[in-house]
Amino acid sequence: MLMRQAKPDSDDVYGIMSSHPYACVAAAAAFVVGIEEVSTDFIRQHSDAIMQQSPTPYNKAANDSGSLFGKDMLSGLISGVHTEFFVEHDEPRQALD
Repeated sequence: MLMRQAKPDSDDVYGIMSSHPYACVAAAAAFVVGIEEVSTDFIRQHSDAIMQQSPTPYNKAANDSGSLFGKDMLSGLISGVHTEFFVEHDEPRQALD
């Protein structure tokens, strides 16, 4: 609800770059779009231009990856980005075990 209130009416596109799947689902819910309704065609066509508008340098410099973009076909990744921003996943994984 708070995220829904925070978005200005003038913005047409919202997104999230996160390595956490539940953060992506929460963002989709906050933006009033189910994750299954996200247009992969729109992502494929516009992701580079949208990332270029980010005020965050590592988002602006990110490279798309995954089979949606015809890259990293063997990894199993469908739609992702390489930001070169290090995220430590060991501690959260240990908390889940």
